[in-house]
Amino acid sequence: MVIVGHLNKGGGKNQYRGLGSVDIFAAARSVLTLGRVKGQPTVRAFAHGKSNLAPEGGAIAFELDPEAGFRWIGKHSVTIDELLGGFTAEPDSAYDRAAAFLQSELAEGEQPAAALFEKAAANGIAERTIRKAKSALGVRSFKRQDKWFGALD
Repeated sequence: MVIVGHLNKGGGKNQYRGLGSVDIFAAARSVLTLGRVKGQPTVRAFAHGKSNLAPEGGAIAFELDPEAGFRWIGKHSVTIDELLGGFTAEPDSAYDRAAAFLQSELAEGEQPAAALFEKAAANGIAERTIRKAKSALGVRSFKRQDKWFGALD
């Protein structure tokens, strides 16, 4: 069964944001929240607000581009609190720098993963941050002749 509900504009905890009674939220075994990703005007994401029967999954995003239309992005780093709380990424956050780095490095085509991580480290970007941005951007990883490569699809 799928129930679509609307959230109030107030802040506070996720479970109290639904219009009407909290009983529907309390009875549900899994609740997904859809929201705009701040700082990315054409991107929307689903994030788990509640999951009683399994571990909460990560956010999944899609884009509504005025020219290209609908496009799945895939995994995204946004959290439920960021979707509901009006989170705005710092203009030069570590994640933003990692995403810009990957887009720049992979714009011309595939690159060896080891070289990407090495160059990122030289630019002060942690491997963990690169991996997070890589996942959110949908960078494809593949192995060729015992070396890992990354490429934008």
